[in-house]
Amino acid sequence: MIIRILTTILLFATLATPLAAEILVRSTTQIEQLPVQGVTLAMTPKEAFETLLSAGFKAGDLGTYEDWDSDGVEFVRGQYGSPNGHSSVSFSRQGERIVTISETFNSPGRPIDAEAAIEAVRKQLSIQEDSNKCKTTATHSGLCEVQDSDDPGQTTITFKLQILSVMRLIAISRPKELVLN
Repeated sequence: MIIRILTTILLFATLATPLAAEILVRSTTQIEQLPVQGVTLAMTPKEAFETLLSAGFKAGDLGTYEDWDSDGVEFVRGQYGSPNGHSSVSFSRQGERIVTISETFNSPGRPIDAEAAIEAVRKQLSIQEDSNKCKTTATHSGLCEVQDSDDPGQTTITFKLQILSVMRLIAISRPKELVLN
């Protein structure tokens, strides 16, 4: 599970590198409030778990928060390959703090409105429309990258959203708090 989350984060970093040298910075508090299927880094793991369950997501055989005994969990909703789409949301915790949230959403035959998705992030974070790090490249594709510091050594939260026609990838994390076991 943790490997999958880290791989998603690494994929975003690799795909986004060539766009521009600009670093888009917003406050830690603002980025913590960015939702991924209703879940934010500002929530407790229990709040996030229950939010996803109440939204119709399933976490394997886990029926309650108390059943969850690992650091990471994956929730799914929908059928892979279906026109309505398939969403996989994973998050990990360290104690009672969420350290990563990621989503892979795929909706074949139903392109995602990248303009609306990117605009929602720009509006929430007060990002100008001409930002190279948060823009659409077409109606159904775009990228938004935000972090809480322009100094990589001081960055405590990163957010990346990428839309490629019928796929949406989101990763938000506290990179300094990721522990590899």
